[in-house]
Amino acid sequence: MKKIVIVSSLTENTKKVANSIASALNCKSINYTQISLQELENYDFIAIGFYIDKGDMDSDFKGFTSQIRSKKIGLFITMGGDTNSEYAKNAIDGFKAKFISQGNEILVTFYSQGAIDPKIIEKMREMAKIYPNDKRYKITPEKEARWLQASTHPDKTDLENAKNAFLALKI
Repeated sequence: MKKIVIVSSLTENTKKVANSIASALNCKSINYTQISLQELENYDFIAIGFYIDKGDMDSDFKGFTSQIRSKKIGLFITMGGDTNSEYAKNAIDGFKAKFISQGNEILVTFYSQGAIDPKIIEKMREMAKIYPNDKRYKITPEKEARWLQASTHPDKTDLENAKNAFLALKI
């Protein structure tokens, strides 16, 4: 079975996971901008990786992946937020439904926490100053702790878990 890992990664978090999965599958990992949709037709299995920003994948990658149809795929996702939250579950369920609606068969899904882009944290701090009475932007000790905890991900355990999730496919 011919396999490939394609990825969209802003801060290199998702790229780390992609490389780990590619080593497990014994295939190449490539940024989606470096491959055409026509070239993807040559692959039997595509591992598709991306980061979640505001509940969605980046718009360019979303456009690219909307053209992937009738393939066996695996999804791997990184996000700065809590991967066990209802927010994360709803986002991931939405992505799965999107790919299934395009006729794809999802063989595996993996998601892990990733460090939050420091630019985003800085923007959140700026918003807190502009809107000090808005609860959405309030910087709490809990929020600071979540940011600090996220900064260590993906860690060795996350990368090993990603490998194992895709190795379990036995493809």
